[in-house]
Amino acid sequence: MRKELEAHIAIWNKAALRENDPVIAPAAQTFALNAGLTSKGLGGWRYSFHAGFAHTLPGYTPIVNSTRHAGFAVAVATAKFAGAAAAGPPTAEAKGGAR
Repeated sequence: MRKELEAHIAIWNKAALRENDPVIAPAAQTFALNAGLTSKGLGGWRYSFHAGFAHTLPGYTPIVNSTRHAGFAVAVATAKFAGAAAAGPPTAEAKGGAR
């Protein structure tokens, strides 16, 4: 996974660059992954996020965007499960796998 992500991540080492006011992407507000979360609740933690993922990351959907760094998200999910039901992806048991 590291190799998959490394060309699409930005590290914000300096405090002045860190994200403190992220916003749940409008298209992701109804995703089960964001259930119970609000943009206000994700911010105000004094430099909450130290890195971001480029919106161009293939196979992933931005679910919480940076307001400080255009084109970057502070949280992503695989496109396959971004809008998955509240129970999330199927477990190994549900897929008929090992118990």
